[in-house]
Amino acid sequence: MWAVGCILAELYGRRPLFMGKDQLEQISEIVKILGFPATSIIRKYDWNIATAAKDLYLPSSLKHIYPYASMSAINLMQNLMCWDPQDRLDIHQSLSHTFLIKVRDPKDEPECSTPFDFKFEYMATSISDLKSLLQEEVDSFRIERLGP
Repeated sequence: MWAVGCILAELYGRRPLFMGKDQLEQISEIVKILGFPATSIIRKYDWNIATAAKDLYLPSSLKHIYPYASMSAINLMQNLMCWDPQDRLDIHQSLSHTFLIKVRDPKDEPECSTPFDFKFEYMATSISDLKSLLQEEVDSFRIERLGP
């Protein structure tokens, strides 16, 4: 749900929201927008994070960053981009949010008949394996489009 909030913000801003070059800079970019996580959240997740500079990072106003976004869009972003995953809206809450209420049509929301199989993510471990899998996909596509 975090990613959905980021994508929504990026649609309004037309650029990546958090543009860190590495893990540490990425966290710094998040802190600049959301502010420093509460001490209770740091303890809850046992994060190894320096708290000395926490008062230097007050949250930015998403309304200031995205002046053309509606208040309901800002509210949805804020409720999706929370430090604590348990505080974020779930998919059902998000789909029922006022930002989406006018465009949502529950009758036009097909459900997946079977769970997604993500085993493929662990299949290829080398460049040659990836090349082989890519070639198999290209060959399969050609046969599907042009015939055997």
